[in-house]
Amino acid sequence: MKKSFSIIIIVIIIAAGISAPIIILNILPPSNNNQYFSIESKYSTGGILSPSKNITLRAGEYQEFFITADESHFIDDVIINGNSFGSIDFFNFTEVYSNQTIEVLFTKKTFSIKIISNSNGTTIPSQSEIFEYGDNKKIIFSPDHGFHVSNILIDGSTVGALSEYTFSNITSNHTVEVFFKINLYSIWVSYQGSGTIIPGTINTIEHGTSQNFQINPAEGNHIEDVKINDVSIGVIENYIFTNLTINQTIHAIFEINKYQINATSDINGSISSSGTTLIEHGNSMTYYFYPNENFTIEDVVVDNIPLGPINNYTFNNVNINHSIHTFNNVNINHLACRL
Repeated sequence: MKKSFSIIIIVIIIAAGISAPIIILNILPPSNNNQYFSIESKYSTGGILSPSKNITLRAGEYQEFFITADESHFIDDVIINGNSFGSIDFFNFTEVYSNQTIEVLFTKKTFSIKIISNSNGTTIPSQSEIFEYGDNKKIIFSPDHGFHVSNILIDGSTVGALSEYTFSNITSNHTVEVFFKINLYSIWVSYQGSGTIIPGTINTIEHGTSQNFQINPAEGNHIEDVKINDVSIGVIENYIFTNLTINQTIHAIFEINKYQINATSDINGSISSSGTTLIEHGNSMTYYFYPNENFTIEDVVVDNIPLGPINNYTFNNVNINHSIHTFNNVNINHLACRL
């Protein structure tokens, strides 16, 4: 591109009637337009400098350059003849009268991933980092022992309780917020029969803590067995789970108390339900006494207490062991009649 001009100055001096010659000066530029100058151009990867090749110009011509970064880069600096002009996207060389240079530096875009975490766990990486445009990055979440990942927020939106998350083809800044919470365990309580386990089922016991359970049979019942996680540990009245790290179960078996009633008679008679009978707590049992022929009931002894000649006896609301025995004697009246 050519742009040339001449400046002609005519000076006429008239003084004291003396005429001086006319002086014509061609100041700028020189009249010789056959000189050529070069513009050397270069640029780094990441964009385009247009025109992209070295340019040769006649003296006084001008040349425009357009600078465009690609999507993954930005214009970092434009250097003209060794001088920085900053991040510009256009430069115009006007009235070139010497060799020139233009250099463009493109730099790849970078983005940050900001990591926010409470205590009770770690992330890999553990802090915010810078990544280049298009990079991929995996973030790993590692809760401390006894804790778990309760939720992950990516750029403010929940993605659930993950163990890792991968950013693919990074093209913007991101934030990662991870929440660690202590593990909660359950102790499931169950029993059969009449009784209770205090407290009942618990679903919110924190990791590493302990919990005591009291095993109480109902009145007239007893503990037959206690099982922890389906394993029998025998007859106990309380159990303590210590340093909880997993879910647990406790199961109690209650059975109603049974009592013995030992019923006997001498050889001169009999008693109903003779022998040892098992009676459940709170039940009743009636015994009838039968003397042999020509004999009468002389005495009935209950728990070593003589009650005299009675025909039957009832144990009501049985809650302890008992005994009953009958004594029979010859019926004197019957013998007198025979005589």
